[in-house]
Amino acid sequence: MSTADTLFSIQRHLMEEALAAGCRWRQVGRFGTLVNPRLDDPNVNHVRPLGVQPLDPWADRASFVEACAALAEYGRPAVVVFDPAQAPATLPAFLTAEHFVLEAREVFMVLAGDDTGSPPASDITVVPVGVGPQLRSYTRLWGQIFGDDLADTWLAAIEAIFRAEIAASTTRYVCALRAGQAVGTGALKGRGRVVELVGIGTLLGARRQGVATAVVRHLVGLARAHRAELIFLAATSQSSGERLYHRLGFRVVGEQQRWRFV
Repeated sequence: MSTADTLFSIQRHLMEEALAAGCRWRQVGRFGTLVNPRLDDPNVNHVRPLGVQPLDPWADRASFVEACAALAEYGRPAVVVFDPAQAPATLPAFLTAEHFVLEAREVFMVLAGDDTGSPPASDITVVPVGVGPQLRSYTRLWGQIFGDDLADTWLAAIEAIFRAEIAASTTRYVCALRAGQAVGTGALKGRGRVVELVGIGTLLGARRQGVATAVVRHLVGLARAHRAELIFLAATSQSSGERLYHRLGFRVVGEQQRWRFV
């Protein structure tokens, strides 16, 4: 599969998953908006330019302003996400003039081989997470890793989403245990030939001890057991996570940037 075809498959998978989760897509001129009414997540709620040509951000400014206003209707901050390889070269200058700042660079990585690194430490086990009482503990662990002890109302919304996805069998969540203590999270999203590894994280005190490696290897095993053909994930560009995934057999196939209004 070519890089272009791989990226197309990834973007289609992401859109299908977002719509299945209740997100709302709307086209405004040469821009599209994706909004999750239930959750304020900048990875989901954003404006995205459509196509490469003949988009001219200055000429299409009215559509851009309307698209940002569509986010504001849901109380969402203005966030723009795009692939530098597909967006006009003038877009960053336009966003800077419109008082946006570059918030994050992320890379899409796909599993390129069969080797996912050395086996994890023997005292690390990875177990599935169901909709029972352990889901609340898992959600709080997720909040400690990714959200700096999020408010209970926000965690409740996250738990409801996890519960719905587990019940619908669209996402398989797992928890890493070390000496019986929950220290890591991860999930496999998707049921077809294209699947995504998401939410891979480790508690601060348990990092660099093979926890994330154990989670990735377990999720890749699940994906292969279900005959997935394309296994991908997103990582912050030039981060320790990207370096770890390289060691586990993933390669970069594309990038996206996230800009936020200030």
